Amino acid sequence: MIAVYGTLREGHGNHGLIDGKKKWEGRIDGWVMHSLGGFPTCIPGDGTITVEVWDVTPSSARHVDILEGYPDFYDKVVVNTPVGDAEMYTCPLSRMASCGLIESGDWNDARRNW
Repeated sequence: MIAVYGTLREGHGNHGLIDGKKKWEGRIDGWVMHSLGGFPTCIPGDGTITVEVWDVTPSSARHVDILEGYPDFYDKVVVNTPVGDAEMYTCPLSRMASCGLIESGDWNDARRNW
């Protein structure tokens, strides 16, 4: 399973890469969201973020890895959700110097403010 929080969520431009079944949508603790411009990243912190958890096909998982530039741009971490552990993409802290905080932890809120 993967946990997505930005452009891979339903209604966003990259969601078409998701081939699978949505298992859960909600908020998880222990993360803060930052904008990298046209897309977000999340890092460990004292906050909550909105995610969708998807049970994806192996082919979809490979396509998402390619989109996210894994392992060269984004890293993967395992997050605990109400439907089980899921992999989530996150940027290394070294890339976070010039990124704006999204206080709500919800990429939809950031998009509304553009």
